[in-house]
Amino acid sequence: MDREVKNVSEKIPSIGIKKSLPAMGKNYKIKSIVVETVLSTIICAIGVCLFIEAGLGSDTIDVLVDGMHRHFSITLGQADQLFTFTFLILAFLCNRQYIGMPCIAYSIMIGFMIDFVNQWIMPLHLSEASFFIRITCVLLGQFCFALSYGIFQTVEKGMNTVDAVIYFLCKKTKIAYKWLRTIFDVIFFIIGIYFGGVIGIGTIFSVCFTGIMTDFVHQMIVKVKRKKGIAYMEIAGEDVA
Repeated sequence: MDREVKNVSEKIPSIGIKKSLPAMGKNYKIKSIVVETVLSTIICAIGVCLFIEAGLGSDTIDVLVDGMHRHFSITLGQADQLFTFTFLILAFLCNRQYIGMPCIAYSIMIGFMIDFVNQWIMPLHLSEASFFIRITCVLLGQFCFALSYGIFQTVEKGMNTVDAVIYFLCKKTKIAYKWLRTIFDVIFFIIGIYFGGVIGIGTIFSVCFTGIMTDFVHQMIVKVKRKKGIAYMEIAGEDVA
């Protein structure tokens, strides 16, 4: 009987069971990265369109993007692509360890996704709705940004380009992400105003809370992934209890 069991165990490698298990794990990981990349891109695009179409001021990045859109007479998607690719170069130069295919795919997709989503949101004429609906859209948009950034920060080599630059500076200056993100938001805000971007209550809210909300959502996502044993990208110096 023992001999029969031994013979069976010796035959197992020959039918590829040991090889198939790692392959299944790898395939699951790839699918997870693809799903999270696409999901975070869609969520971010929804946030952009809600913010801008509500007419209460864009979030800080979109104040800049909207200003570029108006100043250079290009579409919102094209302006966002210009912004994203500029930061892609900066991120690759200073923090390339977080830059990979998911990040590049995001950089390519986000502009097209914004234009696609805006086709559905623009006809709603949110800027003509009641103040309550408009401020609700701003809050939803802000949550979309925090969720999108938080998800993408956990995707292997999938951090968005702005966050890659910010985390590089976090490591160099020892300043927490949420505060450096706020500093960047102020800079985007000022340049955006210069270019003619729309500002308002939503913009002030974005300056004050984007960094804090993103940091909070990111830590929640990391805790959930740890609890469920789901792989995620660890950020150097990150401390998530």
